[in-house]
Amino acid sequence: DAFVVQLDTSVSGTAGLLYASYLGGSGFDYGYSIAHGGGRVVYLTGQTISTNFPTTTNAYDGTHNGGDDAFVVRLVLDHRVYLPLITR
Repeated sequence: DAFVVQLDTSVSGTAGLLYASYLGGSGFDYGYSIAHGGGRVVYLTGQTISTNFPTTTNAYDGTHNGGDDAFVVRLVLDHRVYLPLITR
């Protein structure tokens, strides 16, 4: 799976974690590049072999095309929603 984390480096420990999420399906998924799009928007690119990689209804191509597929994802970071995190 690919993941995105936003940190506040002026704060130490877990208090500096502003946002964390992951993206992927049941197969191998790789995040290769991330770019800041301004504001709370980030773009993530990568590769997937998952037949159930999550897409939206308006995706350019929401189907698995066999073998490896590339993906480009636009994420809007919502600091009100957190996924459960595993900590020591």
